[in-house]
Amino acid sequence: EMVPREVNAVRARLDKGEPTLTTIDFSGKVIKDSGAIHIGEGLNRSGHLKELCLGLGRSVGGKSCGLSVKGLKALLNGLRASPSRLKTLRLGGNTLHDAGASALGAWLATGPPLEELGIEEIGMTTKGLVQLLAGAAKCPQLAILSLSANNIEDAGAAVLAEWLASDPPLEKLHLDGCGLTTMGVEKLTTAIAKNTHCTEITILGDFCVVSAVSIEAHTALKLATSHVAERKAVAPAQPPASATGRSPPAGCGHEARMATLDAAIQALEKEKLLWSAERASLKAALDSAEARWAAERAQLTLSVAALQAQRAHLQSDLQAAESAIAGHEATNTCLQEALHQATDEAASLRGELQAARLARDTVGDDVIVAGATRSAQMQATIDRLEAELAAARGTQSDKLCTTFARSAFLAQYTAIASAPSAPDIHLAVMTLVQAFCIHVGANVVEGARFTARLKTEAAIYRDATISPTDQLAQQLWSSGLRLSYSPAPRELSYMINEAIRLDRRNEDMLRPAVLLAHALNQVCVSRAGIAAEDFPPEGLCYRGGSLPEEHLDFFQAGARYRVPGCLATSRNEKTAKRFME
Repeated sequence: EMVPREVNAVRARLDKGEPTLTTIDFSGKVIKDSGAIHIGEGLNRSGHLKELCLGLGRSVGGKSCGLSVKGLKALLNGLRASPSRLKTLRLGGNTLHDAGASALGAWLATGPPLEELGIEEIGMTTKGLVQLLAGAAKCPQLAILSLSANNIEDAGAAVLAEWLASDPPLEKLHLDGCGLTTMGVEKLTTAIAKNTHCTEITILGDFCVVSAVSIEAHTALKLATSHVAERKAVAPAQPPASATGRSPPAGCGHEARMATLDAAIQALEKEKLLWSAERASLKAALDSAEARWAAERAQLTLSVAALQAQRAHLQSDLQAAESAIAGHEATNTCLQEALHQATDEAASLRGELQAARLARDTVGDDVIVAGATRSAQMQATIDRLEAELAAARGTQSDKLCTTFARSAFLAQYTAIASAPSAPDIHLAVMTLVQAFCIHVGANVVEGARFTARLKTEAAIYRDATISPTDQLAQQLWSSGLRLSYSPAPRELSYMINEAIRLDRRNEDMLRPAVLLAHALNQVCVSRAGIAAEDFPPEGLCYRGGSLPEEHLDFFQAGARYRVPGCLATSRNEKTAKRFME
């Protein structure tokens, strides 16, 4: 495989042993196993590296570096070959599975000076976690461990609880999106009571905004970790001593004992005040949390009720549409019967006309004139029936077929008076995703998670060349995040196009899709001062993807076709080819 140019540049600096090369960060860049092997071979020549980032970093929804266990082992071999100063290692998002976790555990067992390890979303289960923690127990400086978005569930929580109860030096543990329930969190809370180092355990975060953990269990875990933090922050009180470091002489008697008791009472009073303040603070935090969760629960209840009402409305519209289609089919059947009858009558009339023409030589002029008159009447009848049939077909076509000029999309789009704002765009995204979930029967809670991930991703990227609203529309359209549901996950761009295709058949999806299309067109269509050279050379764009084999013969050079929706393309042919991998 070809090694990226940036990897070659870093390898050259490693080979030189540059003391200033303390950080290697390829977060979000695809270097694959070939790039990892290239870097690993150079690590044994440099002992100055302190931070190595080959994963998602702390972002959500970004690209991984494309590493497998093969590339990971090459990196670890390079770290073993020289005295390591590595403090931070991030490998999130790579396909490492339990085998990769086992390899990391074997490396940690060598006692490297690592302080932070991030392995979010690597496909690890409880089996791999056991191997990882066995090595982490021999890593004396490991203070931060991020295991988010791995499928360890409550069985993994039990393994972590047993490890935490042994009081390792770990201070922060991230477990959001790991499938934990109330039972698993309660085991962690019990273990924290025996721990003197861990001050933070995250259950909800960037990788998980909705949890199956009860409010009480989550609050108890927070209180347990806060107690650990308090014990670390407040040093134990020292017993009073005399100025000379020796016990007071016996002659001091009653006065010395009274002074000692006064000092002890003052210390107890201070401790009492501290505990009272802490109790009040915790009670206020608990009350605030309960109020917030109650409000969110009420909001979710209202959202569910609204979604159920929308579903009932959609079912009613579907039944009406099915009734209309049945009526159109009945009308079409009647028209077909009328056409057959008219065809039979025309054939009979043509036969009579032919007979009249054959008898023309044996009859008089009056008979010929009468036959010609009858023939003209027959032809007029045929023309009338064919005209009525064509008119009936045209009426049915107008009811069943919709062009862009008559579409509800165009009518709603032209009615928008001004460009939408950022809150309008976020509201439209939430409404569209909810309507799409109802349309395809997906879980609305998954839809809410998907909307939150889109919002988080859009807040990460910044582009000073365009306005924040245009940047938001562009980021949402080009996002690679997908809503998980059966039979196939879908991106937001697919939902917009699906709403355009359905048009009047799903007004709840169409309304927010029209607003998002209008916002996107502020970037792509209505930008002022655009120059001719900004367009692709010769008007040529590229698009890569897949389609059914029965349609392959249609797509030849020069073919012209219309797409009912927004078509994503690129000026770069390599970008299009990556979508075909």
